[in-house]
Amino acid sequence: MASEEFEVIPLAPVRRLEKELAELRKQVKTTDESSLFTQVVDILKTNQQIVDTMSSRQSELIQKIDQTHQRMDKLCNTLDELVDALIEAAEEEVKKEEKSEKLDQIADQNAALISSLNVLSKELGKMGERK
Repeated sequence: MASEEFEVIPLAPVRRLEKELAELRKQVKTTDESSLFTQVVDILKTNQQIVDTMSSRQSELIQKIDQTHQRMDKLCNTLDELVDALIEAAEEEVKKEEKSEKLDQIADQNAALISSLNVLSKELGKMGERK
């Protein structure tokens, strides 16, 4: 016969170790599930913070765009007023030039009339001397 060694071990400590191992496995499993749940909740909280931040940023952006739109309208109105003023000034300048040209024409006509009156006066003076 072959000689094999046998040991006699009490089963109570082995059973106790098996129970502790089973409990540890349950705790690890529960801890993993709890940890996973906590991580999911943290991710959801972070996601909600991101959504809230994006929403507030979007509202701020909409307000700034509205302000920009209002400022652009004001700028366009101011430019329209400026263009109207420039057109009016140009028309006034043209009127002044036309008046100046008319005054020059009148001055030329007056000079010609004076010259004609001088000639006529000389002629009348000569006629008066002959009589």
